[in-house]
Formats: sequence, C-alpha cells, structure tokens
Amino acid sequence: MPLISRTIPNLVQGISQQPEILRLNSQASEQINGFSSVVEGLKKRPNTTHIAKISATTIGNAYIHTINRDTAERYIVVVKSSLFFF
Repeated sequence: MPLISRTIPNLVQGISQQPEILRLNSQASEQINGFSSVVEGLKKRPNTTHIAKISATTIGNAYIHTINRDTAERYIVVVKSSLFFF
C-alpha cells in the first residue's frame, strides 16, 4: 500500500463504516474512548460517577442509555429483552 499524504480539517464527523474511498476526510474508521464535538473538536470521552446500584442482581444482555436534560433532571434507561419458554 503506498504512502498517502492529505490534510485532515477536523475529526468532528465521527466514524464511518463505508470504504475509505467513500468516506469524508473528517471521518475515521475507528474511534476508541473519543467524543467528537463541533465546538471542542475531538476529545476524550467523559468519565462516569457511580451514584447508586440499579439492581441487586446481575443485568445481562441489556442496553443502558443515559439522558441528561439538565443538572437536576437525569435518567438512566435500561432496556432488556426477556425470553420465557413454557
């Protein structure tokens, strides 16, 4: 593979699964622990703070999403599919 040199304006458009020839210059193929922001550019993903336990049992195969509306109104949504066989 030949060495390719090009200018990258910024990396605010995140990642793309398209082939490299179809991607924009501001898109990457992989982004690990990064957060793309139009205002601040590419920066490290912010850390989390443990507030309370969600469940006393282990939650497996679940999707967890945080919603921060403002400093006083914050939610954690846990979506889990349960399959029951009779």
